[in-house]
Amino acid sequence: MHYRPIHGDGPLRIIQRPHGWLEYRFGPGKIMELCTIEVDNEWRDQGIGSAMIREAESLPEIKTHSIRIIYGFVRQENEAVQRFYRRLGYELIPIGSFYGRNENAFMVHKVLE
Repeated sequence: MHYRPIHGDGPLRIIQRPHGWLEYRFGPGKIMELCTIEVDNEWRDQGIGSAMIREAESLPEIKTHSIRIIYGFVRQENEAVQRFYRRLGYELIPIGSFYGRNENAFMVHKVLE
């Protein structure tokens, strides 16, 4: 599996569930990066990924560190994941050649209230 460099400066943290996991970290300023989210194929579309995102959005550190923005990245061709983030209220911003030459991406981000 190929992993891209993580942009945040805090330690990598994990939300682990029986059929999935989410990696995240706090970055400089008042931001949190969603690094990786994975749900076992046979358990997808059952709310596991959404539950992990909602849990990440409501972590105690969100309040104690005054986190205002959550962001991550998704490949341009991964339309299912783009729909997933849109359903959860994330906006998508196109980024050209993010994963390498001609491998475009979207930054997903959400401003917390």
